[in-house]
Amino acid sequence: MVFMQERSLREAIIDRILLLYLVGRTRKKGYNILGHIKIQKLLYKTEERMFLSQYKGLNYNFVRWTSGPFSQEIYSDVKDLKTVGLLRNEEALGLSSNGEKLVRALEPIVDEQSKEIIERVINEFGPLKGREIRASMYSYPKVGEKRVLAEVKKGETVLSKLNDRDAKRLFWIDDKWFETLRILFDPHSYQSIKKGLKALREEEGKPFIPVH
Repeated sequence: MVFMQERSLREAIIDRILLLYLVGRTRKKGYNILGHIKIQKLLYKTEERMFLSQYKGLNYNFVRWTSGPFSQEIYSDVKDLKTVGLLRNEEALGLSSNGEKLVRALEPIVDEQSKEIIERVINEFGPLKGREIRASMYSYPKVGEKRVLAEVKKGETVLSKLNDRDAKRLFWIDDKWFETLRILFDPHSYQSIKKGLKALREEEGKPFIPVH
């Protein structure tokens, strides 16, 4: 049995890096990501392949839900990345202009193993619509078992993050990038900065007091 484990802050930041990269590559190849089903399934297949190759990249926890593998963490990440202006706040998921700039800056950080797995997943599932991906998911076996996902009970964990000790290789970011992205990805920091800039514009010439 696989037990769900909470992500560390560093793991959550890595997940958001890879989510943004995957969205950017999917759209660049001309495929749409409409609604939550498709992004959930693209990230599930990416993490599954990373897990099977003992590569610790994505760290989402997935349960079997009505539309196949589902992670509440992905739902939260997408929401936050829209709030901070890195994903467009539209039905079709895509990078904003700031998101595109950030992904270009992060390109050297995303290692070849991540890029290769993401590219294969996009090539295979990118052309499909959400409902087509959902239908195909049920025929795949749960990781480590012979049961296909269609036979797994609703609410049962189907994939959890790989433990560091079980990984042959880990996705890595240095402390400078960690601190930068910790602020960029945090909606509270983003709103605080916006309020501070607004106050600075409105009270030009007066001493600037940060808004918390």
